Amino acid sequence: MSRRVDRNPEAAFTPAVLFLSVANASNVVTDDQGEPLAIKRQREYGLLTASALGVGVVKEFIEIGVPATALRYRPELRKMLGYLRIHPDVHYAIFPHQGRFAQHYAHRTSLRDRFGRLGVRVVFRDASSRLI
Repeated sequence: MSRRVDRNPEAAFTPAVLFLSVANASNVVTDDQGEPLAIKRQREYGLLTASALGVGVVKEFIEIGVPATALRYRPELRKMLGYLRIHPDVHYAIFPHQGRFAQHYAHRTSLRDRFGRLGVRVVFRDASSRLI
C-alpha cells in the first residue's frame, strides 16, 4: 500500500521516501482507524529521521505481513524501486531498521546495489535512535 504525503511545492528540501513494514500480519495491534501501531511508531521515527537529515518525506510505502527475505516476495519494495526510477530527485530511502530492509546478506547486498545505482542513500535508525 503506497501513500502520497502532501508537501508544499514551494519548500526547498531534498526529497525522501519512507518504508514502513511489519513482517507478521497476524500479530498486528491496530489503532482506532485500523492502522497497525508498529507502522504508526515507525512513521514517527521515520519522520524524526527525515528531520535530522534535513530531508522531506514525499511518499510512504507500507508493507504488512511480508518477510524481508527476497525482493520477489515484496511488492511494496518493488513499487518503491519503481517510484525511485521515475523520480531521480529522491535521494534518501528511510527504513525502520536493517531487519526490515533485508534479512539475508545476499538480499541486502543486492538491494544496496540497486539503491546505489539509483543514487539513493538507504538510512536506518538503530535501537538507540541513532542514524546508521
